[in-house]
Amino acid sequence: MDSVIEGGFPRGSQILLAGEPGSGKTAFSAQFLAKGTGEGASGDLGTGAARISHDAMAEGHPVAQAHAIGLMGAKDMRDAAGEERMDEFRSYLLEAVDEVLLNLGESVRHAIYWHLKKIGSIGRDEIPDRPRDFASALEGIFGFGAEVLEGSIVERLYSKLGLKFEEIEGEGFPEYLEEAKRRWSAGSMKP
Repeated sequence: MDSVIEGGFPRGSQILLAGEPGSGKTAFSAQFLAKGTGEGASGDLGTGAARISHDAMAEGHPVAQAHAIGLMGAKDMRDAAGEERMDEFRSYLLEAVDEVLLNLGESVRHAIYWHLKKIGSIGRDEIPDRPRDFASALEGIFGFGAEVLEGSIVERLYSKLGLKFEEIEGEGFPEYLEEAKRRWSAGSMKP
């Protein structure tokens, strides 16, 4: 790696590390920060879900200290991996929603997102955190037809995650998402 970055990054620079979900960006960054702070440098690690800083280490925050001296425990590694896995889940869910709604046409998808925001007070990026509100807003727009869209979204999501989808009587959109999230976070599917 040193040869790729020609021995390191310039002091004081800001580095954006981008890549596919699950590619190891967070793990690499935590190791890089740990080595640097162990050699007297300072830095911050910002991810979509967490921020570990040199200041937190200096204040005695145990997770920051573990990162800074390169002694991150197995539980912390699992937590970081779990956060990254949930980011992937969110991305796959939003892709599934986009793709299913796009089947209705680009202008229709745009109109649905607009109505979701106006009627259900839910933006596209809030769907993973508010699946019940999303389902309710879809039902407000499409009535019973919302179940067809919800079912298509769930099937598409399960396919993206490499999970086998089985319809269960009485289960709805939020329950299927919770089950997919549980199985995805447990690691029982393709990477």
